[in-house]
Amino acid sequence: MNETTNKDSNDLASMIGRAFLQKGSENFIEFMHAFPQTYFEMNIEGKFLYVNNVGLQTFGYSNDDISQGLYVFQMVDLSEIKKLTQRFQQNVKVPTISVSEYKLKRKNGSSFQGLIYTQYKIKEPEPAVIIGIIVDISERVKIEEQLKATLIKAEEANRLKSAILANLTHEFRTPLNTIIGFTQLLSKSNIPEGKLRNYIDMISNSSNKLLMIINDMLDLAYIESNDIKLIHSTFQIKEILLFIEGSFSKIIEKKSLEFIVECNNKTLENNLYSDKNKIQKIVYHLVDNAIKFTNQGFVKLSIVIEAEMMEIEISDSGIGIDNKQHEKVFESFLQLETPLSRSFGGNGIGLSLVKSFVKMLNGNIQIASEINHGTKIKVSLPKNMKK
Repeated sequence: MNETTNKDSNDLASMIGRAFLQKGSENFIEFMHAFPQTYFEMNIEGKFLYVNNVGLQTFGYSNDDISQGLYVFQMVDLSEIKKLTQRFQQNVKVPTISVSEYKLKRKNGSSFQGLIYTQYKIKEPEPAVIIGIIVDISERVKIEEQLKATLIKAEEANRLKSAILANLTHEFRTPLNTIIGFTQLLSKSNIPEGKLRNYIDMISNSSNKLLMIINDMLDLAYIESNDIKLIHSTFQIKEILLFIEGSFSKIIEKKSLEFIVECNNKTLENNLYSDKNKIQKIVYHLVDNAIKFTNQGFVKLSIVIEAEMMEIEISDSGIGIDNKQHEKVFESFLQLETPLSRSFGGNGIGLSLVKSFVKMLNGNIQIASEINHGTKIKVSLPKNMKK
């Protein structure tokens, strides 16, 4: 920050002027002790002649330190000394009020950002002095940094959302092309029954995939606008398992994977009271993610209900995730930023939805994974939500 003539500096300049004019009066010491900012006087070499109580407390010094010889350069970070020296030289040449921002240093070594307002004063027969006020702007700087971080985050979110919209063009196009293509084939006559059934299955599967993509985007929009609600009902975990097995049987067969489901009869028959749709989506996206990144080996789904908690665990023999990326995998659209992930397809929001749904259901999620050693994700949820 360089010289300024804004309202704040004019007000402070007025305070400095009033303080200086009162120097010869009985009220000066009382006035400066009550002054809410650091006020100081120093000679042109930078040696303090006077520092008020606020200043001594702010920087951790005492009047004894002033008496023994304390220089302003001791209160400024080494990187700022050259700038401060140039500013004081300018004060002497042009005796107007100036203000600059510096990294200031306390006696104990801690630092903070501050503004130093200074003015060169000549008042015969006394020696010329530089008077000034120091204002701690740490809170302002902190707020500015938070605003910058928020702006960067918002810009990043906008960039990623633009990327996902571009990616969704492909995600929508694939099932739509399948639906259109096989619908056109159905318009032909004399289609063998086997092919006819295959065409209908392809249309049905693509329609379901398209619907899933749309629902995911709607869920994400509702979550970001805090407009998503829990819908409680009584259900059994076997209903979800039937949906999962039906959803992934063909892709598992196509990739020649071993799909293992572990769930004892007690768990299967247990009645749950929660949001069935969201738990189903949690399991769906976890299994979908495991299958997507596993080209050979197995995908294992384990569900256990003990006491009042339900444990859902998905493990696979897939490509794994670097330790540094464990938390990031739950961020929306992350896989758009990972070339390897891009080669596996997907819209990049499934695990983000999982994390959001788990949080809504008062659960927690853990991940364990290493590159080329598969991934294990464990979700813990209350068996029953409060009615």
